[in-house]
Amino acid sequence: MIPAAAPRRACRRLTAGLFAPISMAASLAVSLAVSLPAPLPAQPPAPPPKGADAITLEQALALALERSPLLRESAARVALAEGALLGARTYPFNPVLETERASRDDGAARTSDREIALSQEIEIAGQRGKRVAAANAAAEAARAAFTRSRQELAAGVTSAFAAVLRARELAALAAFEREVATELAAFEQRRFDAGAGTLIDLNVTRAAEGRAARRVALALADEAAARASLAEVVALPVSDLPAAAGRLPDAWPAPAALAELERLALDQRSDLLALRAEVEAATARIRLERSLATPNLVIGLATGREADREDLDTVRAGFAVPLFQRNQGGIATARAEADVLSARLASAELAVRREVTAAWSRAEATSRALAVFLQTVAGTLEENLDLVQRGLAAGKLRGSEVLVFRRELIDSRRELIEAAADAWLAQIELELATGTTTVPPTSDPSSSAETTR
Repeated sequence: MIPAAAPRRACRRLTAGLFAPISMAASLAVSLAVSLPAPLPAQPPAPPPKGADAITLEQALALALERSPLLRESAARVALAEGALLGARTYPFNPVLETERASRDDGAARTSDREIALSQEIEIAGQRGKRVAAANAAAEAARAAFTRSRQELAAGVTSAFAAVLRARELAALAAFEREVATELAAFEQRRFDAGAGTLIDLNVTRAAEGRAARRVALALADEAAARASLAEVVALPVSDLPAAAGRLPDAWPAPAALAELERLALDQRSDLLALRAEVEAATARIRLERSLATPNLVIGLATGREADREDLDTVRAGFAVPLFQRNQGGIATARAEADVLSARLASAELAVRREVTAAWSRAEATSRALAVFLQTVAGTLEENLDLVQRGLAAGKLRGSEVLVFRRELIDSRRELIEAAADAWLAQIELELATGTTTVPPTSDPSSSAETTR
């Protein structure tokens, strides 16, 4: 979610001061005996288009959740696990109805035997309950994995959206830099032609103009790449992706204590919950495999007539003798699977601690750096602008010197954009690491399976 875009006073001072130096230079140089162009308007980049021509972060998230093939795959895995759970809850053996007819011939007469029988196989070691427990744990793991997939998708969309905003602001800044560099080069050319400038000043400003043009080309390429990444995560062709609406936030709160965030992540991260459910399912499968070593009981009732004269009722019962097959392989496989998953869970918990620590450190550093940048650098830039103004007014600064100050101001603005983007991306990373990424509500993929229970 994009926080409220209420820029701080320092940020307004920085933005206003950033785009002013060349305009002031042109204004203050009127005293020179050279015809000068009108001052370059000092305006910030235009806001993104509204309405149908712009896409908000919320709209991008909704599109991604609706269209993402990776999310559809994760939802299908939930449906698959729900189907397995439904199968586990269903009794596995149907009754068997048999009929039999035989003919007798004793040389004197022909008679017949007839019989109809009904039998049922019964699990006597609680296998059905154990099967349901294993399938239920597996379904819980699939649901938790689906939740994590949605969080990862939301984090990916937000990161891509932030990258687009950063690339757009950098591209606008590069275009502005090229414009003021062109104006300064033209100004120095006229001064040189009038005999008031030097060749070195002219060459330096021309070189700066070339560098600015190169930065524009690279910035536009970066913006195109960022838009392509956003289009990929929202499953849209790049040509159909509207401009991103909004701006980079200029402040983030300091993160909570690291120990608290670690506990939060270990308790509620969906991928850890999924692994724990898988371990539980594997443990349940061990109990199930052990119970499968007990043979099932088969009972039946039969009624018939022998030789067309005598009725015969029969009760049958039997089970396989577990002499050779006692499900040794199934039990060993289930134990090994449980060991694998337990080790994977332990490794994942260590990785989560590392991820939270790294994300916390980056979020704390970037939010603090952004705040310091807004509070301290703006004043320094204003002082530099004042010095530039005084120097130009007194005739103590040349075009090459103005160029140095202009580059410093542009670089500071560029670093501010990068700092704002870094702070946002670090916040996204921290939320994903702690499992607190906010995802818009959607329908539960398991709801259709729930209705069939």
